Amino acid sequence: MVPQQPRTSLAFPMDSQVTLVGQAVTQRADDGYLILRFTRDDMNHTTICIDGERTRCYVVESNRTNSSTWIHYVDDWSVRSLVAHVERNNIKADQITIKDGKPMRLSKWLKKPGLSMFPVEMETEGRTYVWRKNVYNQLSMYANDDSSEPLSWFQKSSRRLSDGREDVMPAFLTITNEVQHLRDTLVIACLVLEHRIRMSAKSASIQRMGDGQGRTPAQALT
Repeated sequence: MVPQQPRTSLAFPMDSQVTLVGQAVTQRADDGYLILRFTRDDMNHTTICIDGERTRCYVVESNRTNSSTWIHYVDDWSVRSLVAHVERNNIKADQITIKDGKPMRLSKWLKKPGLSMFPVEMETEGRTYVWRKNVYNQLSMYANDDSSEPLSWFQKSSRRLSDGREDVMPAFLTITNEVQHLRDTLVIACLVLEHRIRMSAKSASIQRMGDGQGRTPAQALT
């Protein structure tokens, strides 16, 4: 049974966090790079707007347990089309349905090496791309045959002091000219992989909390 899809508004409050910034991943997006800004730094509930075009955006919605996530593209606030549906399972393999395709294992689309989380290979339109994360847990994607420059990268939201005032920088995904035709695919992959990074970090934090106090992770939560 397919879980009932929630219906939410297009606007969400923005969450922010302090992040360490890797220079290679946060370069200014010039030369016509496409910027997609997140209204909320949450991979399960957010709206992602094309910079300068508030009427064209992606809407990300999930059920209460975040086990099912729907990604829609909305054009001019009216035409709503499904881009992807992600199903996360504790027992069975996670699945993804892209547009009107058939459900498939998420691991078949985003291939990781054994038990490691990264790098992740993604094949699309006859070419292979590789997603990596740096020491700051920031995502970036490269061509499989050229790892010198990223083709797309995600920057978490952050707070910065400017003239004694705190400015909040929203999360954003940058897509270079070379892969702008893969925009839908990159949005889906970014959401899935960034969610994976955050869940792994949360699990590690719980583990450290339990170990630090001589308790198990489950006991640390009680």
